[in-house]
Amino acid sequence: HDLIIMARGAEKKASQAKSVAAKTYFPILCGTNGLYAVVRCLVGFSSLNWFTCMRAASMALSSYTMYGFVIEAAAQNNAGGKNAQIAGSHYFDIYALVSFVQILASVEFLIRGTEYSWYLTLIVPAFAAYYGGTFVFNNFIKGKEKDDEEEEDPVMAAKRERRQALKEKRGRVKMVR
Repeated sequence: HDLIIMARGAEKKASQAKSVAAKTYFPILCGTNGLYAVVRCLVGFSSLNWFTCMRAASMALSSYTMYGFVIEAAAQNNAGGKNAQIAGSHYFDIYALVSFVQILASVEFLIRGTEYSWYLTLIVPAFAAYYGGTFVFNNFIKGKEKDDEEEEDPVMAAKRERRQALKEKRGRVKMVR
């Protein structure tokens, strides 16, 4: 019976956190996408092309998707989720980056008539490529080299065995009478 009450309390906290997060982040979502659409469609309609439309659509889609993830992560964090905060921080980082780039692109277009600020969004795939590359290198490439070295060098294997034997010997407790 106590578990049911605790579960209902956690569910209530999660729904409250979800509504607070939605009230906080939805105006940002609408504001940044609206500002970018107004600036590009009304002010810069003559320079509007297919690439600009696709970039605007992908930024709007990614910010809306990350908005949903941020809301769910906020609900899980307040309900007692342990690993949601880590994932939620990455979602929020992407959400904030896209929102910042949309505002910066709008201001840049009004001032200079160009949009080079969207290059900042390339941070996300570069970050993923870096971590993916280090994962592959550490687990597959470096791991194979280590196995090859161990098989080829019997002197190092003997030293390692002696060190292990010394550690085991030092770890034993001596009985004093």
